[in-house]
Amino acid sequence: MVKIINARTAGYRLAWIVAVLLLPIVYMGTTIIDSLHKERTAIQSEAAGASYLNILLPVMQDAAGYNTHAAAVMDPMKDSFALSQSVGLASENNNLLTSLSYALPNQHAILKQSMDLALRTGINSGSIYTSQPESYHLAVITSEYFPRVLYDFYSLRQEVMDAAKHTLDQNDNLISLAIGNLASSTARLQASLAEANVASGGDRVYRDMLIRAEDIQRDMNRLSDIGMGMSMAGPQNIKAELIEKINSVAPKWTAILQFDSYQMRQRQNNLLTARSDEIASRNFKILLTSIGTVLLGLGSAFAMYRSTLRKLDDVESAKKAADQARHDAEGMSAELAVINEDIVRVNTELANNMQMLRDAQDALVKKGRMEQMGQLTATIAHELRNPLGAVRTSTFLIERKIKGRELGIEPQIARINNGVTRCDDIITQLLDFSRSKKLSCRSENLDKWLEKIVAEEASQLPAVVTIECLFGLENLQVPFDPSRLQRAIINLVSNASEAMVGNGEDPSRFATSTPRITISTSIEGEFAMISVQDNGVGIAPENLEKIREPLFTTKSFGTGLGLPAVDQIVQQHGGKLVVHSRVGEGANFTILLPLRSAVEEAA
Repeated sequence: MVKIINARTAGYRLAWIVAVLLLPIVYMGTTIIDSLHKERTAIQSEAAGASYLNILLPVMQDAAGYNTHAAAVMDPMKDSFALSQSVGLASENNNLLTSLSYALPNQHAILKQSMDLALRTGINSGSIYTSQPESYHLAVITSEYFPRVLYDFYSLRQEVMDAAKHTLDQNDNLISLAIGNLASSTARLQASLAEANVASGGDRVYRDMLIRAEDIQRDMNRLSDIGMGMSMAGPQNIKAELIEKINSVAPKWTAILQFDSYQMRQRQNNLLTARSDEIASRNFKILLTSIGTVLLGLGSAFAMYRSTLRKLDDVESAKKAADQARHDAEGMSAELAVINEDIVRVNTELANNMQMLRDAQDALVKKGRMEQMGQLTATIAHELRNPLGAVRTSTFLIERKIKGRELGIEPQIARINNGVTRCDDIITQLLDFSRSKKLSCRSENLDKWLEKIVAEEASQLPAVVTIECLFGLENLQVPFDPSRLQRAIINLVSNASEAMVGNGEDPSRFATSTPRITISTSIEGEFAMISVQDNGVGIAPENLEKIREPLFTTKSFGTGLGLPAVDQIVQQHGGKLVVHSRVGEGANFTILLPLRSAVEEAA
């Protein structure tokens, strides 16, 4: 009777221990699977948006070619309601169908509606918020840049056709503005294609598209030259020449845009399919791992239960043998000590697992916040860059028109250009911090590279700031990503200059009469050290712990993302950022880069 009670008690205890061990594992597996399910749902939303764009873009292409009643346009639109509903644009889709159903459709209105629908499709489906670089560029191209080029090209043709019906001195400004808009659209399309090509690793389909984009850009440059001649009151036959040029490039551009649009959409669908298959595979592997872990735990529990029963039998037999009582008691004491140590170890492992679980939860929460910030940043960037592009284009046209006339407004135009550049830099900082780009490291002579970067940056600083370079790596080859590390160095040098002299225009506000930045390099163990030191006012002790936090800044015009972005870039390189500062003695920011990359160490 004693044996049955002990065995049952031992079984309950073992079952409880196994349950405690398995519950965190099952919970973590469930959490990971749920995260993958959400990611797959997001991909399905992107796929729905891509399918809807497959309908919208041909509509825009045919509308730009004055062909909105062809069966190739109307038939797919009949099945577009379900897709538009899935991306939350059902009412706008119905408005477009109504416009297409008119006996004499308004091509301009159809293009405007389709372009707005395409842009909102990219936002609503989440495709322009994806963390995959190539998918992001494809989504931006298909939902924003392709529609914008089609719309601007159609607008230019319309302006020229309207001008052909009037005297030669009418509508010239509208034509020039339309040419500027189209030039900006084609330039952004070409730049985004180049970024997608880099993200894909140089796929052949992008190389071919870039060749065709360069052909379009050459035509665009010719159109700009003709339009400029017209705006500068050239010969009266310039408008006729512009009409002839547009009519000659229209068939070629239409064919190129139709073919490249199809190629982009096919590429995007393939990437979405591959990502969906990869998530399904990961789900399957995690499920198999979880089931295997549970089965292994149950098997181990059963084995431990059987082992405990055998030990209890030995103890009961030992009680019957008086001569072996002491020996059996000592053996049992040792075994109990081992069991106690096992329990302590199990409790320790359980505490470690719980801590790991809490760390994983904190990481997931932080990732969610960063994703929300990335979505907000991307939305703000897209909303701001369109009006900034219009300001830049308008300023460019004004500069060209007043060139050589000495009207005295050149400083104001320069101030506008500087303001646009500064806003664009802020947007770039936001995007750099919110999107994690994969490093592209290569070994280079760090001292020579740094000397070139510092020379370029020095020309952008106020003349009162002196830069002193003390390079000590002696032609050492160090692996790093040049573009990312350049961003970090420029941020540190700019911060040092602003901390000492601000914008350099008011000497009464300088922190020191002899502002100096010292940039030095050396070897510190297994790291290459880059030090950026200034002789400004330094950093207050209460701010030293906060300067790495996003959005914290003591400047009235700062974003608070410069130093966190530097810290993020250094960590991606496997290094660390060290900050030393005393009030009144300046600040020293030290970047430590590993002398060997992770790939070289693995080899």
